[in-house]
Amino acid sequence: MSKGYPNILVHGFFGWGDQDYLNKLSPYFGGIFQKGMDQFLTEKGYESYAPSVGPWSSAWDRSCELYAQIMGGTVDYGKAHSEKYGHARYGKTYKGYINDWGKPGEHEKINIIGHSFGGPTVIMFADLLDRGSAEERAVTPAEELSPLFSGGYANLLHTVTTLSGTNNGTTLADAGHDLHITPIVNWLLLGVISTVFGETSVMKLWDFKCAHFGINALDAQSVKHKIRGVKAKAEAVERYNANEFDNLMEEMRVPVAAEINKNLGISNKIYYFARRANRTHQIGKTPFQAMDLKSFPIAHISQLIMGWYTTPKLRKEYGMTNEWYKSDGPVNTVCTAAPFDKPSEDWTEQTICIPGKWYNMPVEHKDHFSWMGFLENRKVYEDYFLDMVDSFTKLTPQK
Repeated sequence: MSKGYPNILVHGFFGWGDQDYLNKLSPYFGGIFQKGMDQFLTEKGYESYAPSVGPWSSAWDRSCELYAQIMGGTVDYGKAHSEKYGHARYGKTYKGYINDWGKPGEHEKINIIGHSFGGPTVIMFADLLDRGSAEERAVTPAEELSPLFSGGYANLLHTVTTLSGTNNGTTLADAGHDLHITPIVNWLLLGVISTVFGETSVMKLWDFKCAHFGINALDAQSVKHKIRGVKAKAEAVERYNANEFDNLMEEMRVPVAAEINKNLGISNKIYYFARRANRTHQIGKTPFQAMDLKSFPIAHISQLIMGWYTTPKLRKEYGMTNEWYKSDGPVNTVCTAAPFDKPSEDWTEQTICIPGKWYNMPVEHKDHFSWMGFLENRKVYEDYFLDMVDSFTKLTPQK
């Protein structure tokens, strides 16, 4: 018998999951040549899964992929959404992790945990289950409508947890946008990597899941093993780049995240937790911050921007202060808290948690990659996840 409800671990930007061979070599939640947390937790009696969603797909697209992977069936990105953002409506078909999800018993609910951009993903996913999409309901025949868009299914979720989630964006993405770096990064990831290797065995190692934009093959297991030229999918890449709200790099910007969040709700049937991290220190008497020495190398690189970047607009319209210079490397610690416009409070050991409110967990001395197991003591890392999922079993399920 499983301990509590199943746990779904959702990776972030540029991530991978259990459908990618890369996950066997270096589990996204686990570290290099280690056992993935989904496998470890399952062996400890906590049924867990680590799905593969689009490494640089939007929160909406990832939510649609999550639903199909958990419940089983073909990914439906929505009639209105797919037409609006210029990509295919349907994606891959999955057997499903939990085909009896929602039935009374151990699978009545799930816990969903998102790291980095997995944070906005699970927040969007929860809102779609709860309220669905009025826009999709307005244009889709009832017999075609995905249950994900119909709403009324908040009872399928027990908890929503973010781990250094870009819940309110990150000024790193704003810097990329303002310095005109974002289109270059998108072209590198989609125009070069995805296009060139989109029909080769690389897809079996790590599926880029850009098939709905027409950039790579739909089924990574039946690719033609053909390297393509960079210009082969230029039109599709440009179509992706032109989007503001169906473009991961844009959705991680503070203004765009704020715009998305104001259209999302919160359910009184779900418990919400934001786990935060900071591993920086003040540089002398300046307000600026640098990464602590024991941090993953990428965190040091990103903090070179995060530790000082600001704009008058961010300060005036989004309340940015010098406190925002503190980060886990890629994400401002402030921004990893609950969505700014949602009810929340700081959690303490005396807190009695209730559904329908966000709890900001104590800031931990971690960098962004600590949640993935990098440079972390293995026993401490395993115990952390065990304690976290065990805490979910102590919360009263809501009907």
